[in-house]
Amino acid sequence: MNNKSLIVGVLGPKGSYTEQAALEYFGECSIKDDYLSPENVIEAVSKLVIDYGVVPVENSIQGGVSSVFDTLLINRVNIIGQLIVPIHHVLACHPKARKFSRIISHQQALNQCKNYLRMEYPYCVLEPAASTSHAAQKVIKEGFTDALVVCSEHAAKVYGLKILASDISTTNNNETRFFIIGNCMTEPTGDDLTSLVFGLKDRPGVLFDTLKVFKDHGVNLTRIGSRPTKKKLGDYLFFIDFEGHKKDKVVGKVIEALEQCTTFIKILGSYPRLIKKFNSQDQVGVKQ
Repeated sequence: MNNKSLIVGVLGPKGSYTEQAALEYFGECSIKDDYLSPENVIEAVSKLVIDYGVVPVENSIQGGVSSVFDTLLINRVNIIGQLIVPIHHVLACHPKARKFSRIISHQQALNQCKNYLRMEYPYCVLEPAASTSHAAQKVIKEGFTDALVVCSEHAAKVYGLKILASDISTTNNNETRFFIIGNCMTEPTGDDLTSLVFGLKDRPGVLFDTLKVFKDHGVNLTRIGSRPTKKKLGDYLFFIDFEGHKKDKVVGKVIEALEQCTTFIKILGSYPRLIKKFNSQDQVGVKQ
């Protein structure tokens, strides 16, 4: 299978940062950009509607995308890669815009630029959209001449918006990490990460004992986060990333040790730490 025949799902419409990540990772491929949420993309991969999906998982300013982790938990898919994309927001408007009363964009983008927006446009109402590119498309399609848009320079050009300001994020190191989702698995490269989720038994010191497993085996944790189980208050699931591939001997020992202090474990995927261009020969098997 060559990349041109691959169907890759992204948060749309055309011009989104997720589309940018997909094209950087896969190169030439068929982009399906009619999904209104990353969760829809994951579900489409799980149902074999598309070959792969690209979803945002965390931002250097706003942190993790909770809904994506929740959806990865309940769908039978694998993380097969990651990509970190620098985010450069611009402020744009309809070419015929006059006086502005609102600013439209994805909620995360609005939050990432809140300092600039408050200072320059304090009287504008912030209006959330499904994505930055959806906001750009909407302003042109609906002929909104009273609206500002926070989006990428690429989206502004795609929809013919007038760019008023560039690099308006609150900080200069605005980056988003994307997961590449598929129904296959990757082979070890020697420099990999593994993502998993687990629930803990209810006893004193159980979180300490769980984290100590990684220290005892010399395995470095690169990320840890928690999400409520939605069963009862104070009951949490823990999502972690750590160095190594699930086929590595030491990672196997870590999983065995974790079973002693967890109620369940789900490996979400093992994948190259470094950004690695897509190669179908690196993907093996089907759903785990």
